[in-house]
Amino acid sequence: MSNVLIGIIGVILFIGLALAGALFLGPRFQQSKNSSNAASVTMSLDQMAHAAAMRRVTMGSAGESGRGQYLVDEGYLKAIPPFILDPTGGFYNFRDADGAYAGPAAFALAGLDASNKTHMAACREMNRTLKVGDAEGNPPSATTPPGSAGCFLTSGSWGGLPDGLPIVFRRI
Repeated sequence: MSNVLIGIIGVILFIGLALAGALFLGPRFQQSKNSSNAASVTMSLDQMAHAAAMRRVTMGSAGESGRGQYLVDEGYLKAIPPFILDPTGGFYNFRDADGAYAGPAAFALAGLDASNKTHMAACREMNRTLKVGDAEGNPPSATTPPGSAGCFLTSGSWGGLPDGLPIVFRRI
């Protein structure tokens, strides 16, 4: 009888420790996922920006703004890096300093979905790591990208994009 009682107490103790561990470590695992997403987006944008910079060195120009397929066609990239957070619905491209497609490429960027919690968590984590925005990494509203890399919410009409659209960017 006492062996059964000790076994039941052991199982209850094990379940209690498992629940306590999940409650304690749960936010840390989520933070790790956000950091991973932010790092993958940052690295994708870095690859595109470095390829455009390499083109600038060899050809004298980073190329015209637009989709960036020319970097693949000219051999500067094997393929456009995947937009990790949303490979089907997100956009990635190059824009000039005014946000238009008319001039030389100045920014590699990708658009995020403001209603997607994963996108916004990655945006905040990217900003927190790069020290853009406030201490929590909330994206600032800006008419042009603030700084050399990060995430911001469009304000005004930067390149025809609607207000409040989260954009992750990297200056070329």
